[in-house]
Amino acid sequence: MNDLEALNINQVFDIARSMGIPVGDYDSATGNFVGCSNTQSAVQEPDFPNRISSVGDHELGDLLHEQSEWAGHLEERLAEYTAQLRIYKEQKDRIERKLLLTSEQGKVTTKKAEARVSPEFIEANGRIAIIEAIVDLIQAAINKANRRYTNLSRQISLRGQDFDRTQRNNNASYGSQTSITGIKGKVRRMP
Repeated sequence: MNDLEALNINQVFDIARSMGIPVGDYDSATGNFVGCSNTQSAVQEPDFPNRISSVGDHELGDLLHEQSEWAGHLEERLAEYTAQLRIYKEQKDRIERKLLLTSEQGKVTTKKAEARVSPEFIEANGRIAIIEAIVDLIQAAINKANRRYTNLSRQISLRGQDFDRTQRNNNASYGSQTSITGIKGKVRRMP
């Protein structure tokens, strides 16, 4: 891996797409954003309606489940890449320590400067940069799934509250037949 390969964002985007995370497409000449794409992978970000208020009750539950499963899939990938990031950081530290010990420079600052320009150290930093970028993309996708989950949960709660309110109003409007100490008739409940 050379210095330029280590910092190639397309490699990061390809990895994100392979996990099912949609990422941006950019014009190669201008760098302008031209849209999002996602290659077909085994697991993909679930579709989400533009207006959840128009979605049926049963569909809301299904959407909630899909978002939960998607977030779980992403959290597993995040754990994997976070573990890899820790390994790469440890490798970089070992490379730096080895280079500091083998350096023939006198001052520690000079030894550190020499170590940081070595090809091994630069390559290790490149690997870390790639993994950190992937971790950032996964975390952003998790945050998006969690926001969607929260919105769906809120919509389900609102519908439940509306149903309860309607039931209370119906009970109050129609009254319920009751017998209070031998008196038969309608009793109205206070809303």
